[in-house]
Amino acid sequence: MERFAVIGLGRFGSRLAKKHLTQVMAACQADMGPDAGADDRYDPKINADLKAAIKGCRQVMIPDNYVQRVIHFARQGYTEIDFPTY
Repeated sequence: MERFAVIGLGRFGSRLAKKHLTQVMAACQADMGPDAGADDRYDPKINADLKAAIKGCRQVMIPDNYVQRVIHFARQGYTEIDFPTY
């Protein structure tokens, strides 16, 4: 199990970031079934759970580049995010 830390949460709440970006990571880890392609789990057009998690992030104004960073790390094999909460 690999982890990475997100630093510099800045203008939005660290608790909200932890909650929503952890949901994005979990959606990227979800099993898409035997018919899915290798990268389908990272595509919000195909992965409904990921699409819902991204929508949740946008509703609480988490910047899109943070969401894309989490998806990118998930593609690299990370399975967990370590957020310092204040």
